[in-house]
Amino acid sequence: MEVMNDVALAIVTRNGKFLLLKRSDTDEHNAGRWALPGGHFEPGETAVDALIRELKEETNLDTIPTFCKEMTVADDDGKRLHLFWVMKTKGDVELRDGEHSEFIWCTAEGSRMYNPIIRITDIFLTIEDKGLLS
Repeated sequence: MEVMNDVALAIVTRNGKFLLLKRSDTDEHNAGRWALPGGHFEPGETAVDALIRELKEETNLDTIPTFCKEMTVADDDGKRLHLFWVMKTKGDVELRDGEHSEFIWCTAEGSRMYNPIIRITDIFLTIEDKGLLS
């Protein structure tokens, strides 16, 4: 029986744009690719707890559970991905963990040029098309 590793991923929006992080060129997973902030659950954590912790560790952004909406859960290559839309954050992005080398705020359509992993552009477009961005 295969054991799934749970991963929380944050779709962070601000001023009508989405946050993407570039994985470090030396990172063992998806080196040099653009991705969402997030990571694996620690023992005893809920999906929201993991999301908030990972967001803080990777970007220095703070949020609270009421601003985190779980959009979908998908299985991908032995991982269970919990995808959250984070509607409100506090602070400025500061890359803190060494896993990432750059960040960008971009529109949904603009994200295409960064070739992000796991269909991120499609997810951004869905949020934008539904008129959910402020």
